[in-house]
Amino acid sequence: AVAGEDLVLPCFLKAKTSAVDMTVEWYKPDRDNSLVHLYKDHEDTNENQAQTYRGRTSVFKEDLQNGNTSLKLSAIRVSDEGEYRCLVEDKSMSNETTVHVIVEVQGSPPVIMMESYDNSGGINLVCESRGWKPEPEVLWLDREGVTLPAEETQIHRDAEGFSVKRQITVYDYRDSNRFYCRLLQKHHMMETEVIINKLLQVVGSEAPLIAVAGEDLVLPCFIKAKTSAVDMTVEWYKLDRENSLVHLYKDHDDANENQAQTYRGRTSVFKEELQKGNASLKLSALRVSDEGDYKCLVENKSMSDEITVHVIVEVQGSQPVITMESYDNSGGINLVCESRGWKPEPEVLWLDREGDILPA
Repeated sequence: AVAGEDLVLPCFLKAKTSAVDMTVEWYKPDRDNSLVHLYKDHEDTNENQAQTYRGRTSVFKEDLQNGNTSLKLSAIRVSDEGEYRCLVEDKSMSNETTVHVIVEVQGSPPVIMMESYDNSGGINLVCESRGWKPEPEVLWLDREGVTLPAEETQIHRDAEGFSVKRQITVYDYRDSNRFYCRLLQKHHMMETEVIINKLLQVVGSEAPLIAVAGEDLVLPCFIKAKTSAVDMTVEWYKLDRENSLVHLYKDHDDANENQAQTYRGRTSVFKEELQKGNASLKLSALRVSDEGDYKCLVENKSMSDEITVHVIVEVQGSQPVITMESYDNSGGINLVCESRGWKPEPEVLWLDREGDILPA
């Protein structure tokens, strides 16, 4: 039975012999042979009843004539577990039988915690619950109800009952990102669900990155939750016709044998920051040809994610040169300002000594 419920302990006389005139004694054969319930001389006689059973026991008096000497025990407690004796006797004979009671306690609803990523790129899910009796079986299931392999269940017993804990490592199942922790007792089941939207997620810059030719530029790419990228592959490439390889970090080292010639000696990742999820790229000595879209792809054996970063390269042109071309017919003088090599084109303004913009 489950703690808190009512339980009937069966005891019957054969051939439905009436027990109305008999004595029916229920007791627990513990150290004190605790009296649970006594029916005698046509009524309950519970002056010596053990305190723990007060107000929780009864026999079915209307059914005693049919030989039913069963006991109803209400609001079952964990302490009620054990053996009970049903002794039926009259002046000439007696007989008894033993009933064994097991009390189950349904513990707390299971709680699922997302603890950490492991080195293979999976994520560790831990299911915990407390206060069970006896200890339940702990199962992990996918969205189809298929049992998944998991670590051994950790079991701990204290005054409240059994606590259980079981861990599973899950990967990017693509179509299956819903997992269940199920706790089973003989007569009861509890279940909790967890939904993982994305195990690996990288973020960068949605706004274009604007830099000046000749300068260095950092193209941002970060793994959410600061998950370590040390054991992952980080690939940067340019979305041009050839999908040019810009930089490759793999197997704990740079692997740039197939790097596009134009990027040789100009790229690096922040290896000391990879453990914090920083997969950003440093591109040195920017060139006009570096302008365009770059993709950061981060992956391990089981999952991947990518983001795109747009780079705009500005070029600062030559120092403006002012030439005095000619006088016009009205007596004014024509001044011409010229400069070359800008990207994008600059705005050209003429100003007087006070800094006021002049019409031109």
